Amino acid sequence: MASQPLFLIADDDAVSRLMLSRFLHRSGYEVMAAESGEEAIRLFDARTPDVVLLDGRMPGMDGFSTCEALNERRGERHIPIMMITGLHDVTSIERAYGAGAIDLITKPIHWVILRHRLRHLLRILEAERQLHLTASVFDHVTEGIVITDQAMLVQAVNSAFCRRSGYTEAQLVGQPLRMETALLHDDTTSPTRIWALLQEFQCWSGNIWQRRRSGERYLERVTINAIRGANQLLTGYVCVFSQLTSVAEPGSRLLQSVGYDALTKLPNRLLFYARCDYLIAEQQRLQADLALLLLDLDGFRAVNQSIGSQAGDQALVMLARRLAPVIAQHARSTLYHLGSDEFAILLPSPANQPSSPDTVADLAQHLVAMVGMVALDGHDDYLWNSCSIGIALCPLDGLSVDQLMQCAYTSLAQAKQLGGNRYHFYRVGPS
Repeated sequence: MASQPLFLIADDDAVSRLMLSRFLHRSGYEVMAAESGEEAIRLFDARTPDVVLLDGRMPGMDGFSTCEALNERRGERHIPIMMITGLHDVTSIERAYGAGAIDLITKPIHWVILRHRLRHLLRILEAERQLHLTASVFDHVTEGIVITDQAMLVQAVNSAFCRRSGYTEAQLVGQPLRMETALLHDDTTSPTRIWALLQEFQCWSGNIWQRRRSGERYLERVTINAIRGANQLLTGYVCVFSQLTSVAEPGSRLLQSVGYDALTKLPNRLLFYARCDYLIAEQQRLQADLALLLLDLDGFRAVNQSIGSQAGDQALVMLARRLAPVIAQHARSTLYHLGSDEFAILLPSPANQPSSPDTVADLAQHLVAMVGMVALDGHDDYLWNSCSIGIALCPLDGLSVDQLMQCAYTSLAQAKQLGGNRYHFYRVGPS
């Protein structure tokens, strides 16, 4: 709205028209005045006013017909029309509101009442236009925007988020905000952890995996901030999603830089946590189990100290190349290099089938045997010692990444205490 709101007056009585014009000018408003409905329409078409004041009784096109015509012309613009008339009967009042007027003042005009009504009307009009502007920005920005309540139930989404996710607004509103798994430098941030951080700090930002309705996964940067009312009470959250790249894009530089180990070229700890968090939920949906195997080389530090870290790195690369094809033989299973001499394998069972300890044990025994056969180039007299493997099963040992990792590390430590070169289940026992 302009600094000086523009009023259009239509009244066939010259005295009334003059008095209204002077009143509005003194109140700081700009005025266009017409003596008929037809002239009011011409002025309206030439310059759109902020508010229209119409006399009910006018020769030719009366105020009621003029109100209807102006309402048709304003389209989606919100231009309030107020009737100022000497007609007091119920039929005239009903007709005024039926024609589209939002308020009615009877003659003779009570100027104090009119002044306060106009001020209130202009405040409402300005608030509505600000809301319209906000809504326009909300729907035209390229970032996906989601507004939730305190419990992270979606209250509003913009069109960019709907286009990117493949879900309609009706499918999202009222549902929990979907965030599959996080991809952060602290390696352990899951949607559950994000919620805990929001409770503590009222904001969060990071990279996450998302899944479209079609099933395609993609990376996004999300920033979440708490929304507080005038009383500082939490009313909800605003979440802004910026797409980084598609995981389906071959050779994605971002994915390679943050998700894969530079030495072994295997998925790293970041992707391990993302994948494990996803598989836990997916296997529960499929009524199937998930096995986590943590493989740690026995005596790796001694090897580095005796023949050098370069040779140790060479051994890790050779080991990765040997293990990866074996893991790939198991459907949906993946080998990860978590760092140093530590590797992880995620082994999901088929849908509607529990994990067979024998199947997991067979794979673990095969891996233990393979590690013992790795020889280093230039060090033919040195055979790799052995490895220890700790195994945790989901849902038997836990229903979160942190719980499974804790159980796997405990069973790994038990395997090493028993002399290494073996695997150990968290609950089933040593082998």
